[in-house]
Amino acid sequence: MAKYKKEKLLTLTELSKLTEIRHSTLKYYALIGILKFKQKEAGLLWYFPEKKSVERVKEIRDFRENKRMTINEIIKHYKNNLFNNNKKYGN
Repeated sequence: MAKYKKEKLLTLTELSKLTEIRHSTLKYYALIGILKFKQKEAGLLWYFPEKKSVERVKEIRDFRENKRMTINEIIKHYKNNLFNNNKKYGN
């Protein structure tokens, strides 16, 4: 039987420190649906899969800084590539 290693989950604060992106920016990305999170039970803490979230934040940063994409363009990008991104992002 294959063993699956659980991916480490980060809190919003931990992800913010790791990516050097403001807490409020990451929360906004999560609320508009371009950064996925999980909530355990009815608690207020949001948990982000470490590897996938860091990769996604880097990609969003590249879109914003290097490709000069607006948030709406980034949202459209992910919606237009929904199948591939969901598969890649683990949804």
